[in-house]
Amino acid sequence: DAEAVVVLHRILDVQPGNEYAIGELERFFAEGKQVPAVLDILEPHYVDTDRWQPLITVLEHRIELADVVSDKILLHERIADVYAAQAEDAEYVFLHVAEALRLDPDRVESLDRVDRVVEEQTGDATALVNLLDEVSERVQQVDVQRRVFRRIADMCADVLDDHERAISYYLKTLEVDPDAMDVVDRLVDSLRAHERWDDLIAVTARKADLVDDPDERRALLLEVGRLTRDVVKRP
Repeated sequence: DAEAVVVLHRILDVQPGNEYAIGELERFFAEGKQVPAVLDILEPHYVDTDRWQPLITVLEHRIELADVVSDKILLHERIADVYAAQAEDAEYVFLHVAEALRLDPDRVESLDRVDRVVEEQTGDATALVNLLDEVSERVQQVDVQRRVFRRIADMCADVLDDHERAISYYLKTLEVDPDAMDVVDRLVDSLRAHERWDDLIAVTARKADLVDDPDERRALLLEVGRLTRDVVKRP
C-alpha cells in the first residue's frame, strides 16, 4: 500500500487532478490505509480544487491524529476559516473556535476569535457566556482570568439581563484584580439596582479605600453610614 501511494502521488505530480489517482487515494483513506501519507496528498488537492467539504473531513481526521495541543488548535481554526469562507452556518465556525479555546483557555488569540465570531456572525451571547463560564476556572494567567470574568459579567448585565450572574462575576473579577475601579463602579450600580444592600455596603467601603480624592472618600464613607443606618436598619 505504501508503494501504491507513492505511485499515485507521482501520477498526480505529472497529471494534477487525475481522477483515477484521486479515487484510489480516497479509497485508501476510507479503508484506513496509509492515512497520514494519503492526507498529505489529498489536502492540497482539495484546497487547489476548492472542494471544501472533503477538505474539512481531512482536517477533522488530522485533529484525531495530532498529538500536540497547539496543532489541534490550529486545525480547529483552519476548519473555522473554511466554514467562514464558504459562508456556511456560523454555528459551525463558533463550534470550532470554541473547541480551540477549550484546548487552551489561556490563549488570547482564541478568546479574541470567539468574541469576533459572536459579535460579527452568530450574535449568540448565551453561547459565549456559557463557553467562557465553562473554561474560566481552568485559566491560569491572571490577566486572562480577569478578562474572562469581566466579559461574562458585562454580557450578563448588558445583554442577557442576568444580573445575579453578572454580580457574581464582577465579584470574581475583583478577587483577581482588587483595585479595578471600573469593575467596582459597575458592581455598585448592579448591587444598588437589585437591592443587595450588604454587598453594596462592602463594595462602597472598598471603593472608599481605592479613591485618591479626600472629598470623594468622605462622601463614600458617609454613604456607607447612610446605607447601614437607613437601608439595612443596623444600629
